[in-house]
Amino acid sequence: MKRTLLLLLGTTFLLGACNKEDTATYQLNHDGVNMMITNYFVDDTMTKQHIETTMAYKNLGYKSEQEARDANLDAEQDYLNEKGIHYKAHYEKTAIATELTINYDKVEDLSAIENLRGVAFDVDSTNPLNVNVTKIDMLLKENGFQKVEPK
Repeated sequence: MKRTLLLLLGTTFLLGACNKEDTATYQLNHDGVNMMITNYFVDDTMTKQHIETTMAYKNLGYKSEQEARDANLDAEQDYLNEKGIHYKAHYEKTAIATELTINYDKVEDLSAIENLRGVAFDVDSTNPLNVNVTKIDMLLKENGFQKVEPK
């Protein structure tokens, strides 16, 4: 009985270790835009992505906070209607700071969100289970993002 229990505990431990969620963070500072992207994944499959962006109003072509709020209203409404997406915007004196989180475990179909502002996919499938971390890593680096090493 003790051997069986020990074997089950050992198997459970090994299976748990195989499904550990890892993260990779990338940063881009370009033309008044600061982006920090954190990818969450198990093995080579993306589970979640968190994107923080800060952009100066003048670089976006807005003259004021209110003009930026008005222009962003449609995007905010679009995000609210999509399962698996959480979006938040903070309007500061000279810049907008946004947070966008995509939970791929809850997204039913990538094609439903691929046309939202700030969301871009270059994947072989619209099935969320096929969002490949290696491809995302390559695309981010090709677009000027630098990988941030954990501290």
